[in-house]
Parts: sequence; C-alpha cells; structure tokens
Amino acid sequence: MTFLVLLRHGNAVAEQVDPERPLDDEGTMQACMSGLEVGATLTSYGVKQVRLLHSSKLRAKQTAELVAKELTSVSIATTVSEVEGLKPNDDCKHIVSRIKKERPESLNAILLVTLD
Repeated sequence: MTFLVLLRHGNAVAEQVDPERPLDDEGTMQACMSGLEVGATLTSYGVKQVRLLHSSKLRAKQTAELVAKELTSVSIATTVSEVEGLKPNDDCKHIVSRIKKERPESLNAILLVTLD
C-alpha cells in the first residue's frame, strides 16, 4: 500500500518583507512539527521510504527539507524533489501523471508540499 500525504507549507514572511517569502520562525516550527507528526503516523504503519515532492516556491522547498529531516530522524528514508504542478493555479494533470509514474513497490508514501 502507498500512502499519499498532502502538507501545506509553513507560515512565510510577508511579500513586502521579502518577495521570495521564506518561512518565518513560526513556519519553521510548523514544518518541523509536521515532520514529527507525519513521521510518527507513517512509522506506525510500517512506512520505511518516502518521496517528498514540492513546488519551486522557496517556502515549499524549505518546508519539504525540514519535514524530510524529521522523517529521516525516525529512520524513514526520504527523497526530496522539486516538481511542476504544485502551484495554486497549476493543472493537476502534471502531478497526477508524476504520481502514477512512481513505483509503488519501492515506495511506501508520497508527500506533496502544496501552496495556498
């Protein structure tokens, strides 16, 4: 069985402060806590390997990296990749096609870090 988990990026700084909108302190903590919670849940189901996909937005990338760090800390092998199709106005066909191409027999879970 392969699990599909959707995560929203953590809180980001205002665009007026930084146009790239990196995670703020609260967003960093949210991403770490999400990683711990998802890690505990996936571990309880025996998940050993995860593919974590994120958009090109900085806040999504930062969230994905922090979540991956927490998953790795509970012995879940995690691969992080940037992909098309996860921005708010993107056609979801791209990401659905990407998920279908994943090899379920070698993967226990797919996590998508999405935007608003």
